[in-house]
Amino acid sequence: METVTLIIAAVLGFAAGSAFGALFLSRFTGSTKNTVQLEKHLHEKQDQIKNYQQEVREHFTETAGLLRGLAENYRNVHNHLAQGAEQLCPDSSATSLIKKLPEVGTIEINTVPDSVSAPLDYAPKTTPFDKSVLGEDYDLEKVSLNEAVSEKDVADLVAASTTVDESK
Repeated sequence: METVTLIIAAVLGFAAGSAFGALFLSRFTGSTKNTVQLEKHLHEKQDQIKNYQQEVREHFTETAGLLRGLAENYRNVHNHLAQGAEQLCPDSSATSLIKKLPEVGTIEINTVPDSVSAPLDYAPKTTPFDKSVLGEDYDLEKVSLNEAVSEKDVADLVAASTTVDESK
């Protein structure tokens, strides 16, 4: 009887393990399918982005070429008008109005300034010891913290500074 119980327990254990294994395998197989679908979707989106970036690059390249052509056409029309003004108008006033534009290769672009200096303080000073407008203490009265200043003294200082400002 013990052997029959042992065989039944082994069969039930095997059936339960098989059912658990099948469930476990179906979970991983389902997620593998999902992973494959997600990877496929990701690659499609990456290809779409690459195609879009290529289209943008081509668009701006073509736009730059068209603008370059437009600038050259403008220069040609302007130079044609200048040449016509030189030939057809004998007085110098017409030629001074329209001058030929330089060709593209002859234009020099200086992007680096010769020298860079800090802004200067051009405040009018009557003596070299006057305070500058850019100074942090411009038009402020200095009061020593050790001195006892009454409210009347502060009011007098404020009144004096406003009358000085109004007289300027």
